[in-house]
Amino acid sequence: MVTSRTLIARGARASLMVLAFAALTGCGSTPRESFDLRGADEPPHARSLRRAARLVVEEPRAILPVSSDRIVLRTDAQEVAFLADAQWADRLTKLAQERIVAAFERAGLSVPPAGVATRATLSSDIRRFEIDLRRDLAVIEISARLVDQGTAREIAARVFAVEAPAPHSKGPDAARALSAAMDEAARQIVAWAAARA
Repeated sequence: MVTSRTLIARGARASLMVLAFAALTGCGSTPRESFDLRGADEPPHARSLRRAARLVVEEPRAILPVSSDRIVLRTDAQEVAFLADAQWADRLTKLAQERIVAAFERAGLSVPPAGVATRATLSSDIRRFEIDLRRDLAVIEISARLVDQGTAREIAARVFAVEAPAPHSKGPDAARALSAAMDEAARQIVAWAAARA
């Protein structure tokens, strides 16, 4: 039987509901505040779209707990948790896809929708997307692959690992730290993919 217990974190950290890995599909009755995956002070795109990117950006793949709308926290090497009163505004993988597309647009590249014939497809797997409470860091790890649409052969592959300070684990602070880390990961992915697609 899957059980849960309350973890009382040190200092200003909020009370968290610690769940076994398989229990993250459960739901609670307390309303949760929703957050988008972007900074509140993010500037508008500074550059107009100069040319089209030669690739399609697929929605990243992920497994639980990342493949949900919950904000994940790591309490130790074997145990994960999530904020009891906060969540993403949509499925995390969908929000991550939007952030990567937005990063291409900030670089002056337009990205065609799925189904359009291009030279390559950018596929990815989100391995980690969490607040590490042991180190007060937002941690993101994304494995990205460029695949030739014509031959289905891999053009290039790379793992992107990004960390950002996360001194507080309340909803707005956690979302802001993870958004900052995601923007840096997306920037690195765009620079890498645009040079190879």
